[in-house]
Amino acid sequence: MYFGSALNGLERRVDRHLRSEKALYWHIDFLSAVATVREVWRTYSLENAECCWTELAETIAEASTPVLKFGSSDCIFCKSHLIMVTYKTQVNLITRRIQEYSRSSGLACRDILRPSSTEI
Repeated sequence: MYFGSALNGLERRVDRHLRSEKALYWHIDFLSAVATVREVWRTYSLENAECCWTELAETIAEASTPVLKFGSSDCIFCKSHLIMVTYKTQVNLITRRIQEYSRSSGLACRDILRPSSTEI
């Protein structure tokens, strides 16, 4: 699973990544050139939530980070924005956790990545 963002032009960004003919620029371009895209989920947010979603996905049993800094070379918190899972049940659990977090949390995604001063 790859977690990315496009704060401007989400549809154009996803369409570009899905094209077979494109210049290879982003990490995901290189992966999509050799792998099959099975599903694309899109959501809209005023916040860049890819780090939050990656953190939530990493908590799933047997989820792993196959390539360090993939899609997150500019991110100081994340090991990678590419998470490997083996089973569809893991994908379902990740999406459920993301949905639950999005509905119930009063915190911004960035707040789950950095401890508050009382947690240090």
